Amino acid sequence: MSASITQSALLDALSRASRALEVGRIDHVFIGGIAVVAWSQPRSTVDIDLLVAAEAADPQAVLVALGKEGFHLEGKIHKDVLMYGFKARRDYPGQRPVRVDVLVSRNPAAIDIVGRGVTRDVTGIKIRTPALEDLIVLKLQAGRYQDLADCEALLAANRGSLNLELLRSQAEAFGVSDALAQLLPRRSDEQKTK
Repeated sequence: MSASITQSALLDALSRASRALEVGRIDHVFIGGIAVVAWSQPRSTVDIDLLVAAEAADPQAVLVALGKEGFHLEGKIHKDVLMYGFKARRDYPGQRPVRVDVLVSRNPAAIDIVGRGVTRDVTGIKIRTPALEDLIVLKLQAGRYQDLADCEALLAANRGSLNLELLRSQAEAFGVSDALAQLLPRRSDEQKTK
């Protein structure tokens, strides 16, 4: 078995997951690297990250929908007060399976993010992603090196189209105002020198 995932398998899994969630009428947005690609520039990613908002936060509904497109549960479903998390996977012959990391949340902030979601295109596949401002805040909250690099790419690719009021409000709500403040002046300084 190959140790890698081909782009065609990743895009096929993305298309299947998107279709399954739309047909199942499951409120969702794709987050992570896939959403960054939808808003900015191509970058490598080896999985699909998904946020599902549900008042009842029922992971079984998500599993049933994904199961109709060949995905199955990998491991256990983890439960928190306002959220469930699990991995689903779809196998492709001769390579590693494509994994979907799923967060099913009934947190009001997550429900708002999904509600503000927009449809974007990833190489011809229509997917729902968070609004740009919400995606930046989610990336700042994750805070890893790649997430901060993603924020830089998102800001560079979407110059002039940000709702700064929403961005700052969401950053405050998610406790990442300081990280955003460090990022925005840096972007402003770079724009002045061009």
